[in-house]
This record gives sequence, C-alpha cells and structure tokens, in this order.
Amino acid sequence: ATGVMGLRGRGSFEHHNLSASDIDIHMTSGSKALGASGGFIAGCADLIDLIRNRSAAYIYTTSLSPDSCASTRAALDLVDAKPDLRTRLWENTRIVRAGLLDLGFDLANSQTQIIPVMVGEDDKTVAISNDLYERGIYLYGIRPPTVPAGQSRLRLSVMATHSPEDIRLLLHAMSDIQKTYF
Repeated sequence: ATGVMGLRGRGSFEHHNLSASDIDIHMTSGSKALGASGGFIAGCADLIDLIRNRSAAYIYTTSLSPDSCASTRAALDLVDAKPDLRTRLWENTRIVRAGLLDLGFDLANSQTQIIPVMVGEDDKTVAISNDLYERGIYLYGIRPPTVPAGQSRLRLSVMATHSPEDIRLLLHAMSDIQKTYF
C-alpha cells in the first residue's frame, strides 16, 4: 500500500484514516509501488532491537546494498513530489477494472491496482497467460500451491505509466480471451 493507498500515498494506515503514531509496526515492501528491492520495518527501539536479535529472517540475511537503500529513499521522495502519478494510477485502475467487469470477468472484489482475474482451472490459466504473452501482454498465472485448487487466476498489476493505448490493447485482448476460453 505504500506509495499507492491514502491521500498522500502513505499506505494502509493513511487509507484507513489512522496516523503513523497509531501504528506499532510499519512494514512495507520496496518491490511493489516503490520499484526497489527489499523492504523495511519501522517501529519503536525495543521492537527493532527484538527483530535484530530474534528474527531468523533478519539474522540469516544480508543487509541491503547502499544503492538499494538509495533507490528506496528516492522512490519515497517521488511519492511526495509526484502525486499526479498516484492520480494516474487510480484512473488507469478504474478504467481497467470497469472494462474487465464489462467483459464479464470475475475480479474477486479487488480494491487495489493489483487485480486478480479469476480463471479457476490451472491449465486454462496457463493457456490464457501464454496466449496473452504471445500478444505482448505479460499477465502472470497464479496456481496452486500459491492459491487453493480451483482458484487459479491471472495477476494484473496496473501502472501509472500504462498509456491509453496499452489499456486498449489489454481490453481488446481480454475480449478475445473471454470469447475463446470462457
């Protein structure tokens, strides 16, 4: 949610009208909206000390490189400096979601820019993903064991940088997919 949710892109706590002081643990991934690697956890000094000394994930990993930290910081600066990117992301998300719903796809009531397109069967999900890839659209198929059997889906991530032409191409291809596979 960091970079995407909330009026200023602060994340879930801002989206739900909480202040940062209402949150004991703030954890985020750098690899989603921030386009960086790694992530971070922020909290009180006792929490951070506990994580440093007891968390296997922390103890048995290597720290991020300085350039990874710098790219995360630069991305956080962009969240503040370029609110128009968030506006464009939500507009693109609205257009894509409406287009897919009009075509009859089940989007599992997604509320974010990451939209699951429910397919059901594993083999059909792979076939659709491959078909779209041949059309120049990378829509990754998610199958068991990542999701329960019978709930395979395509994972669509809308971006602020998707152009109107990109969205038209996607919706045209998904119209063909609907006719061919469903």
